[in-house]
Amino acid sequence: MTNRPIDQVAFAGMKCRQLLALISIIASTESGLAQTKYEQEIRIRKIEIPKQAGDFVEGMQLPRKIKWYRETGYRKTSFEAKTKYKGKRLSIEFSGNGILEDLEIETRIKDIPPGAYQKITAYLRGVHRQYTIEKIQMQYSGNPNSIQNYTQHLGADGELVLHYEVVVAAKIEGSFGRFEYLFTQDGGYVKQARIIQKMIDNLVY
Repeated sequence: MTNRPIDQVAFAGMKCRQLLALISIIASTESGLAQTKYEQEIRIRKIEIPKQAGDFVEGMQLPRKIKWYRETGYRKTSFEAKTKYKGKRLSIEFSGNGILEDLEIETRIKDIPPGAYQKITAYLRGVHRQYTIEKIQMQYSGNPNSIQNYTQHLGADGELVLHYEVVVAAKIEGSFGRFEYLFTQDGGYVKQARIIQKMIDNLVY
């Protein structure tokens, strides 16, 4: 009988260690998922989007046909309007409730200020021994009215925040992967995510 308190203490200690180990596993899993971008884009009809998003895009008075997509990711659903503007791919992204998130426009390397591009490539070289840039987009966020007026004023005003979204293909730990990086207007690193899944249904601009 004298051993029972000791056994109970040992058992409690073992349970505590198991709980801490479980918490550690969950935390590490969540951390990994935070750096991973799961996404699936599916073409949808306009009647399937939140009215607020549809009204916003109509207010932009875009000249080309708008195509809508629903993007399902990890713990998130969003909507995206895609079209072409002045020969470049343009997309307007909204939350699942139809709240504006940002405006993205494809761009070319030569359109990025040299200093900013040098900082971007220096960072990428430090992360990947070999990589290929697949796509660069200017990402504008901020004042919704300024974003809505972007195509009418042929440019961004001081109410918008500019980032560069860069998608690269590279090898990591011996396997091929695709990664999405976000940089500031000056080329400073913001965040990175590995693209695990990207299935696009009839993605045509």
